[in-house]
Amino acid sequence: MSKILHLFNPKRSGSSSINTGKYAPVFSSENDGSEASLSPSRPAKRPTICSQLVSYSLYFFATIIVFSAGLFIGQSHPGTTTCVKKLSMYSPLNDAVEYHDYNFDNKFAHKTEFRGPPTPELEETWTRLWQMGEIRIPEDKIPILNEGRPHKEFKKFPDGGYAAGVMMFHQLHCINYIRQYTWGMDYYDRHNMSRPLKSTAVGQRMHVDHCIEELRKTIMCYGDTTPMLVEILPDAPIGKKSDFDARHRCRNFDKLHGWMEEHVVNKW
Repeated sequence: MSKILHLFNPKRSGSSSINTGKYAPVFSSENDGSEASLSPSRPAKRPTICSQLVSYSLYFFATIIVFSAGLFIGQSHPGTTTCVKKLSMYSPLNDAVEYHDYNFDNKFAHKTEFRGPPTPELEETWTRLWQMGEIRIPEDKIPILNEGRPHKEFKKFPDGGYAAGVMMFHQLHCINYIRQYTWGMDYYDRHNMSRPLKSTAVGQRMHVDHCIEELRKTIMCYGDTTPMLVEILPDAPIGKKSDFDARHRCRNFDKLHGWMEEHVVNKW
């Protein structure tokens, strides 16, 4: 017992606290130098295999979450071509679709290259607008385009694929046909121009009715929801008028027309 007391009695020993076994206070930097612990320091524990596996698993799952979030963001903001293909019937032209905004600029008396009485130049302008030809459709796309209808025999190209026109250009043909019909064949006769409509009066009337129905279905199919504002005009007969210059978001017609010129297999 005396030996033990002697060991911890500083007066009876000139040795330092380290040599005598005296506990040295451990200070914490977070507590402004206050004594944090009087316990001897312990060696750091090495991570166990279990804790390492947990860490790796958390890292793996975090990586999957980040990757999945990136995919979701990418899919929630698809490009124009992706949207067009999802919202349209199959067509090789879908790859050429671009959109732009512009004002229709369509006042009653507004002059354009497509308006006015028939002239050789005007007729040629309209012909260039719609008269394109047939493009090639891959054989595996035919079931998609013919879905819900009885089986039909379609024209094939000798070197493969099926022949097809494009509805947009048929619809432009219909507008042109109606335009020519409203002027009457007598007008073309009086101005020494060849008659654009060659069929009989009954055939012309039937063709016009077909075209009107085609355009009606097309307009109702695509359903242009662009607002048409009402402009206040005190000098107008009823003090206001519809704004026919409404701004639209449209497919770039020049781009589609150019695609057709490059890919027509059988020109009309």
